[in-house]
Amino acid sequence: MSKILNVISSPRGAASNSIKLAEAIIDKLKEKDPGAAVHTRDLTNKPFPHLEEVHLNAFFTPAEQHTAENKEAIRHSNEAIKELFDTDIIV
Repeated sequence: MSKILNVISSPRGAASNSIKLAEAIIDKLKEKDPGAAVHTRDLTNKPFPHLEEVHLNAFFTPAEQHTAENKEAIRHSNEAIKELFDTDIIV
């Protein structure tokens, strides 16, 4: 069973050609692997926070020295990186 990450970045919704193409690709992949799990990351409706000083401070602080504020600042980044590493196919 493969894991598919579908990344949506078009704000056009149902009118988006890239979303339609991604759906067609995912349909073909699921034909070959019916048990494939699809996770969708919609960056238009749930965007990541803008990069700010607090994020940079956390990125350049060793993990063992992270404060609660550092951990919260990089939580979204860490979740996204984990999604990428846990995925077999990115659409």
